[in-house]
Amino acid sequence: MSKLTDRARAARNTVYDGFVRHGAAPSTGAIAHELDVTAEEAEHRLHELHDLHAVALVPAEQLWRLAQPWYGDRLRPDWTRVRASVRNGC
Repeated sequence: MSKLTDRARAARNTVYDGFVRHGAAPSTGAIAHELDVTAEEAEHRLHELHDLHAVALVPAEQLWRLAQPWYGDRLRPDWTRVRASVRNGC
């Protein structure tokens, strides 16, 4: 297994920091800005991290399929939120 380069480590830290600060991964542009590199260089670093299994890059089309188990039932017209106290009869 390959080791992270200093460049890749800086990109990984920027991604993790984005999750901590904003609850979501930063855009490639935000990573480029934070690291003071071009968007192409930031993208290259993300792919390097992906190849090392340090982050997962998922195409937007696949995100919908991955999210379906969490939001799918909410698309039904009769959907209502179930609260633990209601379900348990408390």
